[in-house]
Amino acid sequence: MRVDTQAQKAACYRIFVNAMADLPFLIGYHYFMWADEPALGISTSFPEDSNYGLVNEKDETYEVLVKTATEVNRSAASRHARSALSGNLALDIGGNTVEVANTNVIAAHGLVRISAAGQSRIEEISLAAGQKQRLSLPAQTIACVELQNWDGTKQRAVSGPRPGPLEVANASASTLADAPVVIEAAQPVAAWLHQLAPGATEKLPPPGNAWTKPNRLDLTTEGVTWSGNCQDGNLFDHIQAGNLALGRLVLGIHQQLAGREQWTECDRTVSLRLQEQPDAWLIEAVVGYGETGSENSFHAAVRLAVFKHGGLVLARPLWVENTGTRNWKLAEVYWFCRPAIRGAAADEVAGGAGVPDYYRAAQFWTDAKLGGCFGALDASGGWLVNYWKGVAADFHPDARFLVEQTLPPGARWAADDTPYLWIFAARDAAQWRTVADLARRANASVILGVP
Repeated sequence: MRVDTQAQKAACYRIFVNAMADLPFLIGYHYFMWADEPALGISTSFPEDSNYGLVNEKDETYEVLVKTATEVNRSAASRHARSALSGNLALDIGGNTVEVANTNVIAAHGLVRISAAGQSRIEEISLAAGQKQRLSLPAQTIACVELQNWDGTKQRAVSGPRPGPLEVANASASTLADAPVVIEAAQPVAAWLHQLAPGATEKLPPPGNAWTKPNRLDLTTEGVTWSGNCQDGNLFDHIQAGNLALGRLVLGIHQQLAGREQWTECDRTVSLRLQEQPDAWLIEAVVGYGETGSENSFHAAVRLAVFKHGGLVLARPLWVENTGTRNWKLAEVYWFCRPAIRGAAADEVAGGAGVPDYYRAAQFWTDAKLGGCFGALDASGGWLVNYWKGVAADFHPDARFLVEQTLPPGARWAADDTPYLWIFAARDAAQWRTVADLARRANASVILGVP
């Protein structure tokens, strides 16, 4: 994992070394490396000029990391002496009690974090084979319980009064500020949570405006305008941040037909309706490709929430239907952020930290000279997002959701459990960091009510 600060680097070191010391079969570990490589690195093909060291290239100590390493390594032997082979624990919540069970034939241990009413506590659990342990939870309070097993895998559950229709709850131990939510219901609601205290629940008002059927979209938010002609299959054919044009947004699918792999973008808008809400506009549209009855034609319904804050759109498919004459497999559904930043195409590059395994998850396009950012991120673990540029300067803004379902003519794939993809646009290329942090906080904290 790559991080931003020495404090984060030291925290990662502590987590890793403690995890290694907890493995009974481990005989040792080492740290790479003692000193940073100079700016030119060790070769042109693999420079290794990142900040790895305990000291820099001038032999100056990274004090925070060295202090942490000294502390952690001093206790590693005693921690390792307590280690034991472990199975995974299971988590179950009923009423005001959480039950942790070991269903293995060997002992198991893990950590349970309970967050409720603005407080958080951690319980260390060690259970013999077949043993169970119950922990009490606060009554009439939403509590988030997270179990971390010895191998790092996690299980999360929530207790207390579940949010009702059009309600949102904060299940974390900290105040949640500035988070977008979309509640799926007969009348969907999109809202921007300005501030929600730990354990608190907020009821959102139902939509008050009727749906309209515009001939064109021009939705102006804080710093970003999302425009579309409602005809050519693009949800937005022109996205602009300040004085900088960024690109367009279109849905596509990956089809497997008669041994061929086809990546097909929508080329027509069948229908579109718009509803303005206090914090966002909702768009529901049917888009498609090809004339109905052609070999690989299809229709797809989508829902988007265009928020009036943050240059942010949450988008997901609702269904995809085969309107053609032959069977084909729907392998994947895509959202494509096609770049068209004003300036030379050669200057448009995939942005970000520029290093692998960076802890903030976001992919976007930017212009090396003009700036700007236009991209997507997966806030929930369902979408696979990867932006890259081919040798022929072709752009690949891949945000894909795996389906793998064969559709005969007239059949439909229902995307009932498909999460929203976060799509963002900004004039400042550094804005992607803010959006990535926001997505991480929201995913860990927000519980949506059920219809």
